[in-house]
Amino acid sequence: MKYGYFDDAAREYVITRPDTPYPWINYLGEEDFFSLMSNTSGGYSFYKDARMLRLTRYRYNNVPTDAGGKYYYINENGDLWTPGWMPVKADLEKYECRHGLGYTVITGKRNGLLCEQTALVPLGCTAEVTRVKFRNETDKKKEFTFFSFVEFCLWNALDDMTNFQRNFSIGEVEVIGSTIYHKTEYRERRNHYAVFSVNVNIDGFDTDRETFIGLYNGFDDPDVPKAGKSRNSIASGWAPIGSHSIKVELEPGEEKSFIFVLGYCENPEDQKWECPGVINKAPAQKLLAAFRTDEQFEAAMQAMHAYFEEQLSNYQAKTPDEKMNRMVNTWNQYQCTVTYHMSRSASYFESGIGRGMGFRDSTQDLLGFVHIIPELARERILDIAATQMEDGSAYHQYQPLTKKGNNDIGSGFNDDPLWLIFGVAAYIKETGDESILDEMVAYDCDASKAKPLSDHLIRSFHHVTDNLGPHGLPLIGRADWNDCLNLNCFSKTPGESFQTTANFESGVAESVFIAGMFVAVGEDYQQLCKMRGLDDEAAFADVECKKMYDTVMKDGWDGKWFLRAYDAFGNKIGSHENRDGQIFIEPQGFCVMAGIGIKEGRAKEALDSVRDLLDTPYGVSLLWPTYKEYHVELGEITSYPPSYKENGGIFCHNNPWITIAETMIGRGDRALSTYQHICPAYTEDISERHRTEPYVYPQMIASVDAPRQGEAKNSWLTGTASWTLYSVTQYILGIRPQYNGLMIDPCISDKWDGFTVTRKFRGDTFHITVTNPDHVMLYGADAQKKVSEFADSILNTVKNTDSGEVGDILTNLITELKSFEGSTQKPKGLRGLFFNAKAQLAAVQARYDAVSQNVETISASLEQHQIQLLKDVAMFNRLYEMNLTYFRELSMYIMAGEMRLKEIREGDLEKLRAKAAETGDAMDAQAAKDLADQCDRFEKKLHDLKLTRQVALQMAPQIRMLQNNNALLVERIQSTLVNTLPLWKNQMVLAIGVHHSQQAMKAQRAVTDATNELLKKNAETLKMGTLETAKEAERGIIDLETLTKTNQDLIDTITEVQRIQKEGRDKRREAEKRLAEMEDELKKKMLES
Repeated sequence: MKYGYFDDAAREYVITRPDTPYPWINYLGEEDFFSLMSNTSGGYSFYKDARMLRLTRYRYNNVPTDAGGKYYYINENGDLWTPGWMPVKADLEKYECRHGLGYTVITGKRNGLLCEQTALVPLGCTAEVTRVKFRNETDKKKEFTFFSFVEFCLWNALDDMTNFQRNFSIGEVEVIGSTIYHKTEYRERRNHYAVFSVNVNIDGFDTDRETFIGLYNGFDDPDVPKAGKSRNSIASGWAPIGSHSIKVELEPGEEKSFIFVLGYCENPEDQKWECPGVINKAPAQKLLAAFRTDEQFEAAMQAMHAYFEEQLSNYQAKTPDEKMNRMVNTWNQYQCTVTYHMSRSASYFESGIGRGMGFRDSTQDLLGFVHIIPELARERILDIAATQMEDGSAYHQYQPLTKKGNNDIGSGFNDDPLWLIFGVAAYIKETGDESILDEMVAYDCDASKAKPLSDHLIRSFHHVTDNLGPHGLPLIGRADWNDCLNLNCFSKTPGESFQTTANFESGVAESVFIAGMFVAVGEDYQQLCKMRGLDDEAAFADVECKKMYDTVMKDGWDGKWFLRAYDAFGNKIGSHENRDGQIFIEPQGFCVMAGIGIKEGRAKEALDSVRDLLDTPYGVSLLWPTYKEYHVELGEITSYPPSYKENGGIFCHNNPWITIAETMIGRGDRALSTYQHICPAYTEDISERHRTEPYVYPQMIASVDAPRQGEAKNSWLTGTASWTLYSVTQYILGIRPQYNGLMIDPCISDKWDGFTVTRKFRGDTFHITVTNPDHVMLYGADAQKKVSEFADSILNTVKNTDSGEVGDILTNLITELKSFEGSTQKPKGLRGLFFNAKAQLAAVQARYDAVSQNVETISASLEQHQIQLLKDVAMFNRLYEMNLTYFRELSMYIMAGEMRLKEIREGDLEKLRAKAAETGDAMDAQAAKDLADQCDRFEKKLHDLKLTRQVALQMAPQIRMLQNNNALLVERIQSTLVNTLPLWKNQMVLAIGVHHSQQAMKAQRAVTDATNELLKKNAETLKMGTLETAKEAERGIIDLETLTKTNQDLIDTITEVQRIQKEGRDKRREAEKRLAEMEDELKKKMLES
């Protein structure tokens, strides 16, 4: 179900009911001061650093959810309510929250009194400014009192929520007129304070939370608003707050507005005091003076609208997909500005305490932001590079206030250095500003170690080549992009950090993902080196990238997809050999993005495996099958329940890698599908399941093994924002910055008519139109594509099946049997004089054992080939049915196309020609000509479809011929196994029996000559009969002459096929030559005109 709608004209998301499945928030602020604001007025504010300089308090994982924020309580004759519904939750006659770009408007109405609160952080301002407007929509006069409320944080958010023995005693405030100053710790080490003020005289105030709310009450039942009168409390320790009370009278239809300012003020150390004990209020007075009137507030709002209008105008698209348009043109870009400012620090899922600005995260965020404000992207790159170590490694995070590396996390994430190359390349492609490579940048924030940025890139690249594992793949370190794949951690201690714990530094665990990334950035790195004349380094990089490509193809391929990694013991991860975690999304995306396996066909195979094994209705899962138990050698990834987060959840961040990869092999429909599955605008109708905001991307969506499949978490601050914008704008729509200009290389759905893009680039504005006129080039393409894929499957079958081996085995069988026949004969000449019967029997038995063993081996091999041939017969039967289906589809397209072509030529075209003849208008004549040309093109397309249908028609008897040949081979093998081999064994038994009979006859010779003669005759008769039997048994089921003729027929067939192929190649070359001549002739004619 929906909880609101997109107002595309206003660039707002309008929430129409307050009880959203999770708080749906907005970010206010574009420079140094920021606020998070939910649709029910929850949230908090901070200056620069959400941990160190937090102005207002917020309790994560609170009950009820999102309790605590900036509230405006209204008491009208004892009836208490809030316009944002929370925290009082009184029924409202009207509720609406409009989240816009840099502002939020919350409107509530009760008892005919409408209250509208509009909040923003004005440009160039260190404050959140809120206008509260009331309108009496009844026919009677209204009198009421309303109360503002904020709860101050004691600056350091972590200390604020832990160090109560100190904090309950240090809170200090000062109230002068309508202004409340929060000055905790200002008397000592701080030079800043918070100010909360309103632009009118007030009727009262409170600064002590216990007085305002009541010790045992909640935000929903506060004492002061409920009583309707402030108590003018002054906080002394405990929990300082800011609250004003204002009495209001409104005539019917009358409006009044009030402007509140919550700001951050800072003084130089030597200007902290006006006089002893009195804080310097000059910065506050200047700030408050800027927002005294509605006109000043409106000016700030207009400036905010103009700011985003300008920033977002750098890329505007108009496609046939309305949802894509609103995401690309507004919300996706807006989210990218937020991730630029916040990285992963402060959201409703990130507390702003535990994480700073990520080296990897912030660099990736540039992909979606660099075209919006390039100069800020430049500044961010230099800040990030300054946290790099001299060996090329980097702090995984840095603090936004100090811009120094975070020692709590440290380094060791071996993909981090390569992201710097990625970000610098994106910046130079966008701006053409190569001078950034010459900027002097510190190592480890130590200016004495500063080197040009180009030196940082060199060390980044060499950090990979200097840290290779046993297979020549990059060592993973603590982790790579997937922070939870901790192959050197081996943690068994609860509470231990998976990211920072390294109980076993193996020097063995390798990452195929980093290998793919290394190849992907390699070409850009070479270009950057050449820009600075580093040709030798560029040549080195070229060699290393080619080596890495080959290594991935050799040791990073698992048969149908790319491996994920090798663990600390050299075991494969992401292999079909594993029980769980057989395939991971990351290497399939990035390796194909690097171009690995495209020309060899492996890229398509890997992406097909992603589609078959990882696809879900809500996006592509990170891995499959999910891990069902904890693996100490794999780390945190296996600690999550199945289908959540990195353990097979839909990690939206890397879904765009699959989108990009699909465009690289030309599958526009599949690329669009992967884009749509995770795009929040497409999930708006299932918001109750999806839960997070339908206007911004989440980090993760629960996948198929989760009890709540399709439920999203961690919205707003995710690399999904930048990667998705990058994938759709630069690869689906294909408007891609390059070092020397813009490349236009779209890969769109074959159902689109086309699209337009307005792109500002290096000071110019480009209006780009891509058309797919009338889908003529795509008519019948689906059926043709199926025929093509069918042909590919036939080719793969032929390539992977060696039926000639069966003939070799049968030949070996004949040779073995003949060799046994020779071994049973008595030697001639001198050797025959000394060859006794006993020796002959021993030789026969020995030869029998040898031949028997070989024949058994051959027999087993024949049985395997018989099974394979039976499978092939079944496969060819399926292929025949598929071919028949394709033939019928093509026939349908052709028949329908011919009927439509006839209708147009006899109907619309004749009408246009008649009109042109009647009016004599050149434009009418041109319209008739255009339609006639279109009919001609369509007729040619129908001709192509007929040719394709003819191929399908010819394939049918070919398939049956192959099927029949295989069936014959199966029958011959069966005959050999059932008839030939048992007869040969019987022959052996008879031969040995004959020998025993001969010995018996010699023993009986002395008893009676008559009996002896009789026995001789019997023996000779038996011998003759046995030899005749042996001769018949020795004959093959198929005579040699037959095999010889069959073999010659096969050779003749192959020779004829080769001749036909050669003729085909010659004809194609001639056709290409003729086409080139035709093109030259056409060009000349066009130039003549």
